[in-house]
Amino acid sequence: MLDDDLATTVGRPDTDDVLLDLLDACRAAGNLTCLNERLAARNDALRGRIRERQDLLARERQASQAKVIAVPGGTLAAAWKGTRHHVTDDFLPSLNVESCTAESCSVTIEGETNYTFGYSERRGFCSISADMFFTGAADAFAYVEIPESDRNQFGAGEFANFCRMDLHLEGDAIDVALHGAGCYDGCTEVPTRPLAGVYKPAGTPSFTCGDASSLGWIEQNVCLDADLAALDRQLAAAYASARKQAAPRDAAALTTAQRDWLKQREDCEAGRYFSCLKEKYQKRITELKR
Repeated sequence: MLDDDLATTVGRPDTDDVLLDLLDACRAAGNLTCLNERLAARNDALRGRIRERQDLLARERQASQAKVIAVPGGTLAAAWKGTRHHVTDDFLPSLNVESCTAESCSVTIEGETNYTFGYSERRGFCSISADMFFTGAADAFAYVEIPESDRNQFGAGEFANFCRMDLHLEGDAIDVALHGAGCYDGCTEVPTRPLAGVYKPAGTPSFTCGDASSLGWIEQNVCLDADLAALDRQLAAAYASARKQAAPRDAAALTTAQRDWLKQREDCEAGRYFSCLKEKYQKRITELKR
């Protein structure tokens, strides 16, 4: 796995504070002509750091490629294949692993914001894809191929805008770590770093999900997240049990209350659908079990 410290060691643009410190040092020395010399020295130092980083990232990629394993029969690939989801208040991304061989698969992560802002048609999106390679039964890596025009931004080298994925399989879930600014070049109007996290298979709620794109946001959250889907099943069971035990008059009132709850379930504020839904489900289940 790529070391985050190494991945983020870059020649960052000079801030005003850095430039002012250089100027103050020259003023204190009574020699303002030293500013050009100090700036040139700093530029050389930063370029050296960039070259070091490029060399290190190139060696790291070579080392990873040397660890790639192949498993005859595709038994390893079968455990990884499929679509998984990582639902949060901010984002609804999905990870899809397909087209597997003995040593690699095609991996895609894409999704949209779990809220609107400005106006309803304006939503954020992300999409990245790459070929991932197995380094063990539970580990894989992938490098997103960056367009040629972005590989050497401002003379910084091939890895100036790189994106690396590290993937770890735990049971039926995949934990995804992302390294490099290039991982977010495929994002538009989204929160910072919305794609990393644990992706799990979709849940099975009490209703039929069908095509998630045809569902409302509430149903999408419930269908895509296994924990929410489990809460939905618990709620359906608690409601059925409460109604079965209720007297006829109380059963009618219970039905009305449940319909009202389903309507007000949609009152979650934008940007908080996921956690709000969990709270509403948990509270309603507790009420029905009293």
